[in-house]
Amino acid sequence: MSLIEKIEEVHKKPEAYRKKVLIVSMLISIVIIIFIWVTTLDFTLGKKKLSEGSGASEDSPFNVIKRELKMTKENINSVFEITKNFLNQAQNLYER
Repeated sequence: MSLIEKIEEVHKKPEAYRKKVLIVSMLISIVIIIFIWVTTLDFTLGKKKLSEGSGASEDSPFNVIKRELKMTKENINSVFEITKNFLNQAQNLYER
């Protein structure tokens, strides 16, 4: 099934269903954008911190990778928590 056919199929559904599809697709897009932004921000800030510190040459590449993966995991968890809160608020507004 092509994308055009899927869009036409959704177009034939009731308006309430189309609104749900729109909200879910927007939320997925927002989460992806925020995830990319947060991980990129931490990566650039991490570079500045390493270059400013006196022990920058003492870090092994594996320690840097380990630290970046840990920060990325924390960022993913925070993005999911924010998204969960946002979805709960949207659901509360939708149910009113």
